[in-house]
Amino acid sequence: MALAFETTEVKFYPAKGGTKSLPGTATFKRAVRAADASVKGFELGFTGDDHHLFMQQIQVKNVKTNGPTVTFDVDLGLRDKSGHYDDTYEGKVWVLVTADTDERGDA
Repeated sequence: MALAFETTEVKFYPAKGGTKSLPGTATFKRAVRAADASVKGFELGFTGDDHHLFMQQIQVKNVKTNGPTVTFDVDLGLRDKSGHYDDTYEGKVWVLVTADTDERGDA
């Protein structure tokens, strides 16, 4: 077993509405046998006016491997106390992908 780590950024551009989901990818030097991904860090906020934060959601899910490539989805949501997703928000999520790579050589 050889562990490898990659950090990648998923950027959410300003948008209104509910929780947004975007794909992410990490590519390793060797074929990946198994992988998982977690939130390493994030930056998010409302654009424009100041709002009181009520709820934020950040999730990494659907981690899949294909050769040296690991794909995943990142969900991001932000809303104020109105209880509705009626304000524009944006953000970045840094994802740490941990992979068990094939020790026998390059991908």
